[in-house]
Amino acid sequence: MEDKSDTQIKMDLKDSLKDSIIKEALNSGVDLRQYSQQVEQQLQEVELVSVQDYVNQGTSLAQLHSQFTHCDAALERMENLLSTFRSQLGGLSSDILQLQHQSAQLGLRLSNRQAARSLAGQMIDDLVIPEALIRHLLETPVTEPVFSEQLIILQAKLALSGDHHQRCSRAAQDVVPVLGALRIKVVERLRHFLLLKLQQLRRPLANYQLPQNSLLKHKSFYHFLITQEPEIAYEVRQDYVQTMSKLYFSYFKSYSTRLLKLVDTNSVNKDDVLGSEDASLGAAAAAAARSLFGRAAPSARNSSSKSTVFTLGTRIEVVTNLEAPVLVPHAAATGTSAGHKGETKYSYEIVFRSQHYALADNACREYLFLCEFFHVERAPAMELFQEVMGKTCTIYMKFVEEYVSTCYDSLALFLCIQMVQRLQYLCHKRAVPALDFYYESLISILWPRFEYLVQANIQSVRDCDPSRLYSHIDTRPHYVVRRYAEYTSAISAIHEHNSITSAMDWTPRLHHLLSTMQEEVEGFTLRLAAAFTKRKDQLVALINNYDLMLSVMTERNREESREASRCKELLSARISEFVEEILFVHFEGLVRFVKDCELILTRGLNEALRNEERMKLEYLINEISLSVLKSLIFLFDIKVEQRKP
Repeated sequence: MEDKSDTQIKMDLKDSLKDSIIKEALNSGVDLRQYSQQVEQQLQEVELVSVQDYVNQGTSLAQLHSQFTHCDAALERMENLLSTFRSQLGGLSSDILQLQHQSAQLGLRLSNRQAARSLAGQMIDDLVIPEALIRHLLETPVTEPVFSEQLIILQAKLALSGDHHQRCSRAAQDVVPVLGALRIKVVERLRHFLLLKLQQLRRPLANYQLPQNSLLKHKSFYHFLITQEPEIAYEVRQDYVQTMSKLYFSYFKSYSTRLLKLVDTNSVNKDDVLGSEDASLGAAAAAAARSLFGRAAPSARNSSSKSTVFTLGTRIEVVTNLEAPVLVPHAAATGTSAGHKGETKYSYEIVFRSQHYALADNACREYLFLCEFFHVERAPAMELFQEVMGKTCTIYMKFVEEYVSTCYDSLALFLCIQMVQRLQYLCHKRAVPALDFYYESLISILWPRFEYLVQANIQSVRDCDPSRLYSHIDTRPHYVVRRYAEYTSAISAIHEHNSITSAMDWTPRLHHLLSTMQEEVEGFTLRLAAAFTKRKDQLVALINNYDLMLSVMTERNREESREASRCKELLSARISEFVEEILFVHFEGLVRFVKDCELILTRGLNEALRNEERMKLEYLINEISLSVLKSLIFLFDIKVEQRKP
């Protein structure tokens, strides 16, 4: 303890020495005892002054004490007030929470009542039957727009009442009898209206498109019947099917029968084939038809009545103008459509186009009408269309089959085949696939007959003997060759317009027929050339015939066909052979030399070729020079002889 006291004393001394007054006193050498007494005296004086000051301020201090007391009382009252307010706020918070809970419950009740009110109001609005609704449905003409609007409202009410009735709704049970009676009246009015429109279709010479347009405007009537009275809807549908089936059958049968009477049946017969004899060229006529330079006289081979059998001419226009106006039988029969008086006959493809374009146009319109009015599509639509147009398509197919079985105009049949494919494409553009089976059946009728007729022409060329056609054969182009060129050009020109891709692709079979025909014609030209004994005459005959074929093919067709390419190859080969034949007479050695060199080159013997050139080239040059000199002397002698008087 003593050590700690000493240490504490030392520390106090150090702190005291740091005081500025003590330092000043020590530094000035003042006596510390005297200085201590002096400081103590000053402290007493200050104490007395301070006590006196406190005494003087006693009243103020008493007032201050009184104020402190009053302030403590006020603060206590404030504390009590705040405590009371705090307790009141705690109760208010619980009240707010309770009110919030009650507000949420009231909001939920309100939303539920509003939802119930809207549902009940909607149900009442759906079930209530206004007087205006009954009046319009029973008194307003069915063609008025307001009737259709009220009919839609009635249909909705019937559907809803049935639904509510299944739920045992008393409101629905109250209105069901009224709605049932109203439905019966409306169904009766709709049935009467639709059957009346169908009766208008049965009027003689009536435009059936007008009633159809009227029915389309009121297609909601049939939809109402099919949902409310399926039996009545079926009755209307069957009545329409029977009416339109008989109507189309009658119209198109009469139209086709009258058109078929305008077909020129004498234009082509079974003897009009490539290898048949030209009746206008008998033996005497053939002799008279030849002039000195091998040119035909004006009355010769072009006067044949068969000139249009193998040529196309303007017949392709039935394909390019497929959608042109159809023939009107009474106008076409009197020649009005042709611009002249008298009875007019047409080739079969013209009549075929009018028949089938009219059928396709009406069938497309009928198919679209059935889909829109009767609310059917795909398989049901195809079945309904078949019920309406089946008899008409059958009678059309029968007409085509009867005519084609005795038809010998192969170009007309090929044009018909082309038109069938274009008509099918036209129907597909109009979104009507209903005639696909009919068009496939037509192709199955037309194509075998066309193929048979082409084979008949091929067989006629195969059996043709040039020696039997003329008593004397010359090197001019033969009329059989001209017929072939015209015929194959016509078929190729028709096929060039076949730019439509289809499942019915007959291109490979057609190319096979044309290739076979060309082979037979080539064989015929070789037999024709074999009638001449001199090779030069044979080549001239072949060149003339090939040149005729090539010129006709390139003139008639827009693109070079395979047949034209083959003719060009044959013509080039025969011309080369003819040039060699002419040169061989005057330059036999040179021709043989060239052939020998070509043979050596093909074998790849280049050294042997050089030896051959050294051995024979100089001799050949001298021989050619001598031959040219002899020719010049001969020409000079002829010129001198001509100048002598």
